[in-house]
Amino acid sequence: MEFLLVALIVFFGILTQSMIGFGIALVSMPFLVRVLDPVPAATFLALLALPLQILILMRYRASLNIRPFWRVFVGTLIGILPGIGPALTIA
Repeated sequence: MEFLLVALIVFFGILTQSMIGFGIALVSMPFLVRVLDPVPAATFLALLALPLQILILMRYRASLNIRPFWRVFVGTLIGILPGIGPALTIA
């Protein structure tokens, strides 16, 4: 019974993700933590979300325009590098 409940919760999360572009964790996680412990639920969703994102990306790759995102990507990398040092000293 637990398996069917988890499958139903994840199904609606994936349905939301595929229709509006986000939502697998937003929809599924609040319900999954009622069935599973939080750490296994988060791990399960993380492992499930990566292949889902890859499948959605492969399906819509023709309409994907990456040019506008290069500036954001470069800025993110520049911001991550100085942030790693303090984060490592705190941990």
